[in-house]
Amino acid sequence: MTGRLSGRRVAALVAHGFEQVELVEPRAALVAEGATVDVVSPEADVVKGWNRMEWGDPVHVGRALDRIHAADYDALLVPGGVMSPDRLRTVPDAVRLTREFADQGKPIAAICHGPSLLIEAGVVRGVTVTSYPSLKTDLTNAGAVWVDRDVVIDRGIVSSRRPADLPAFIRALIAALGDCGAETAAPAAPNPSHRAGNCRWGAPTLLLDAPFWWDAERCPWACVRGTVPHVLDTTEVCRTCVHWTARPPQAPRRELAFTASGV
Repeated sequence: MTGRLSGRRVAALVAHGFEQVELVEPRAALVAEGATVDVVSPEADVVKGWNRMEWGDPVHVGRALDRIHAADYDALLVPGGVMSPDRLRTVPDAVRLTREFADQGKPIAAICHGPSLLIEAGVVRGVTVTSYPSLKTDLTNAGAVWVDRDVVIDRGIVSSRRPADLPAFIRALIAALGDCGAETAAPAAPNPSHRAGNCRWGAPTLLLDAPFWWDAERCPWACVRGTVPHVLDTTEVCRTCVHWTARPPQAPRRELAFTASGV
């Protein structure tokens, strides 16, 4: 299938008891955009989901966890559910794989209880994240900055709280995956009125309350390039319009790396 994610590969890491909708919906959206999604698990052959209050459908395991590396993929998806992340954080290969994605600067998308695996991998210190509320203390103790928001993107980690946040989570994951490993192409000339909170598609905006890096030199929008300072303390960024690049070496660690296309 041809799409904006054609050629991208995503590893969806799950164990028995993953929240079914948190795998099925992101996988369907990624495949619709042309990506390949492999279900990766320590379980053999089939892994069983959890559907609200009861066991869900079995899902075929595409790749054995102990045989893959982050170099094989462009992004890591970690669905939630209480049981699956709790099991994965005790599996050395799951922890190893998560660290590899973080070390290589590849997007990691974790929802609900999924960030508990990121705690075990030691990749959340200094990162702003969200999660199911019961993980707030654990994430804070691991050095993360926890916020109560439908989706947060910081240093390549995309996080959300619960199934109700899936639309925002999926949009953020697709945006991150679409730009990873590629230069941001300059789009057509924008409407000069484009500013934070005024997306040309009318898409909802995402509030980022930590400073982030705006790569003004590479930004294709003249209306932004000439008026927006390189570092903004607070802004609203359209989830659809924003594209990110690798964080410049000179940028402070807490700052996010983005180029803007349409805000």
